[in-house]
Amino acid sequence: MLLSVNNGNIYYETSENVQTTKKPVLFVLPGGPGGDHSIYKFHSLALEEFFCVVYHDPRGCGNSSDFDLTTATMDNYIHDVESLRKHLGVDKISILGTSYGSICAIGYAIKYQKTLDNLILIGGAPSFHFLETAKKNLEIRGTKEQKEISEYLWQGNFKDDDHAKEFMRIMKPLYSKNEAFNNSSSKGLSFSYKVLNYGFGDFLRKFDFEADLNKITCRTLILVGESDWINDPVHLELFASKTPNSKLIILKNCGHFVAIDRNDEYIRLIKEFMFSKHSV
Repeated sequence: MLLSVNNGNIYYETSENVQTTKKPVLFVLPGGPGGDHSIYKFHSLALEEFFCVVYHDPRGCGNSSDFDLTTATMDNYIHDVESLRKHLGVDKISILGTSYGSICAIGYAIKYQKTLDNLILIGGAPSFHFLETAKKNLEIRGTKEQKEISEYLWQGNFKDDDHAKEFMRIMKPLYSKNEAFNNSSSKGLSFSYKVLNYGFGDFLRKFDFEADLNKITCRTLILVGESDWINDPVHLELFASKTPNSKLIILKNCGHFVAIDRNDEYIRLIKEFMFSKHSV
């Protein structure tokens, strides 16, 4: 299905009819920048038993149409999620954001608090300061090959989609503690290299939600891997310290890919959180 926004179409799909469902409506926000919904749907399929799950491909990603690259911003990502909520006719939603999707979920929670029931953050960070700790972590933990290819990430100058896939192949052992995943023959996650470049070359270097975190009053669950190199747990510890109704869980033996490294626990914790009516 397609949502028409300015100068393009956003692809989305729902696990069931949002108008007739009796389940809570849960929006899943993909990471990146440049990621589409596919990998996040694959690792969250078990959630569809309990929730009406809404997936989408952000501007210029996956099955969404091409956009002027300069519109593939964080602000427009957040605005497009709100446009999709209105399009589906849902008064209140819950949001599950992973990595960059978690960053955008934070921005959404600040701007559209009244339409949000619950917030779930998987990794992520509330400001550009995550780049500083990521580079420090890479210097300590990374191989020479990983450090070399990461320069293309920091500069936002991957050559094409295959180059971005090669980055993910090389970086897998830093992102995940799951040996089966790391040893698999897959080439890694698929990204729009143009959107990925634009994010790391531009707006990820300057976004900052830290001063507004106290505005987020909805129930919030935060899951982060203890060994997350790119979104160091320290940033979500800061988030938890500044938001009045949040619960932070740091998962041991877990990297950035929480849904891969600890999938059973990922599903269980989200289910328990969503069906609990108590303050966290």
